[in-house]
Amino acid sequence: MLLRADGDDHAVDIGDGLPKADGAVQKRFEMQVKTEPVKLQFTRTREWVSLDERFRFEAKAFDANGGEDVIDSQIEYSSSNEAVFKVDKKSGVVTPLKTGAGYIKAYNARSGITISKALTVIKGGYTGADYGLKQSVTTKNIIGLRWNKIPYATGYQIDYKLKPSDPWKKLTTVGGTVTSYRQSKLKPGTVRYYRIKAFYEKDGVKKAYAYSHWVDGKTLPDYKLKQSAKTKNSVTLKWSKQPSAAGYQIQYRASKSAAWKTIKTANAKTLSFKQTKLKPGKTLYYRVRAYYKVAGTTRYFGWSPILTAKTAKK
Repeated sequence: MLLRADGDDHAVDIGDGLPKADGAVQKRFEMQVKTEPVKLQFTRTREWVSLDERFRFEAKAFDANGGEDVIDSQIEYSSSNEAVFKVDKKSGVVTPLKTGAGYIKAYNARSGITISKALTVIKGGYTGADYGLKQSVTTKNIIGLRWNKIPYATGYQIDYKLKPSDPWKKLTTVGGTVTSYRQSKLKPGTVRYYRIKAFYEKDGVKKAYAYSHWVDGKTLPDYKLKQSAKTKNSVTLKWSKQPSAAGYQIQYRASKSAAWKTIKTANAKTLSFKQTKLKPGKTLYYRVRAYYKVAGTTRYFGWSPILTAKTAKK
């Protein structure tokens, strides 16, 4: 092979790099030809970013054979919704501004190709009231919970305890699309305390947000309130023990239209009450409800069905 430099009357034989007869070695030159870019592809990306972080997206240009050594591989980045996030034109670094959605675009001038990737900006750092955890179902044997869906959560862990002073225990885990749970086979008049936390995955690493606020859930009580004895001047009531009760409130009224009056607040061991100094043949109406205490605050179960009781006649 001959090489001739501009303005030079001599041609240089670069040969194939083999020794000449005089022992000198010929030099070999290699020439690499860059190809045209025909495809763009994101090589570093995410579906979402949170408000408290920045993330660098990356796209590359490829030739028809998937090679990267192309003519003018420069990529320019832009945002379809700059009210939600901005992106640095050269580096592809995204800066979130508020929650919302848009597209990050990558453009190569040589090929004229633009590609885009959907991107959602979420609040991130979910905790406490963000979950909106609450009791949604109440029966005598079931406590149902419901919470807000945390964006891109991969699952939730539900913890519980029997008393406010008890340590938390893991109850179960559910999938990221689940936003409710029912604990069954409970006794009537039972209180349970619950909290949840969401799991998520970021850049291949599994992580967890902080816990929700805890809530107290309770089953419906089953008081079985009845009149157990009577005399001309007294009425005796009896009811069933409720497992989580700290005590009971008893109310009565002298007629169906009268206002209810509290006549006794009893402790958890008291399961009966006797009202005295009544008139013979008197009809009275009673109801009872259990209460429990949380951090010094008294909270109540629902009322029993109204019981109609009578004193004995003369």
